[in-house]
Amino acid sequence: MSIDTTRFKKKIDDMDKVHELQLELLSFFDDVCKKNNLRYFLAGGTLLGAARHKGFIPWDDDIDLAMPRDDYEKFLKLAPTLPEEYRVLIPAKTPKFHLVFAKLVNKYYYNDRKDLKGKYGIRMDIFPLDGVGNDEKTAMKQAKKILFIKGIYSLSFRDNIFSKLLYMTRIHKLVYRRLAKAFNKYNFYESKYGGSIVGGLKRYDEIFEYKVYSEPLLMDFEGKKFSGMKYYDEYLTKLYGDYMKLPPKEKQVPVHDLDIYDMRESE
Repeated sequence: MSIDTTRFKKKIDDMDKVHELQLELLSFFDDVCKKNNLRYFLAGGTLLGAARHKGFIPWDDDIDLAMPRDDYEKFLKLAPTLPEEYRVLIPAKTPKFHLVFAKLVNKYYYNDRKDLKGKYGIRMDIFPLDGVGNDEKTAMKQAKKILFIKGIYSLSFRDNIFSKLLYMTRIHKLVYRRLAKAFNKYNFYESKYGGSIVGGLKRYDEIFEYKVYSEPLLMDFEGKKFSGMKYYDEYLTKLYGDYMKLPPKEKQVPVHDLDIYDMRESE
């Protein structure tokens, strides 16, 4: 059921304001991790922004983070204790949440994108880091297994009668248990290879030798410092090639539509 956005007084369509709100979310998450001794890394486009812009990529509108599976699971257990404005969307626990990685969101901001499975406009993706084995052949085999089970899990969230039946019969929860078993086959800290298999857009390119994640590095980001990685050059080069080179002007646009409303401004 869609929300009537005409009753909202305030639409946020300014990227600077979006970045301000996203920075608040990232700062809050960083504080939680420090208080609870949890390890995380800036990842994806957010790590690229830190390396190239010392902050957000000017046209980027979300945050990407990665956490070793053990730390990730500990963070999810903290979800009920977070302040009222924050919510953690948890795979197989949050109703109708179709992803297999978590999101931290500010629930006061609504996004009217029709393709966004979840209404939250100010959010960050938290990708769990999983071990996948000690040699390349094993790593690829394990990654393919995880992605295959993930594909089956996703069937329950498509917009057709068959998928709705799967969801109603809670098959997706059974499949997620199988997925969780695959996640835990190899310990991230003890594996030579690992990565954010279920969250990365580049799938197998997200598999790295553990060395890449072995040493956190505080990196400048919008006048603050957050946890990046010492070997960020190796990570970013594999994902983006010549990452310090700006893309053509026509590609310097937000991936997502800025269609965000402040729900606290509603009548």
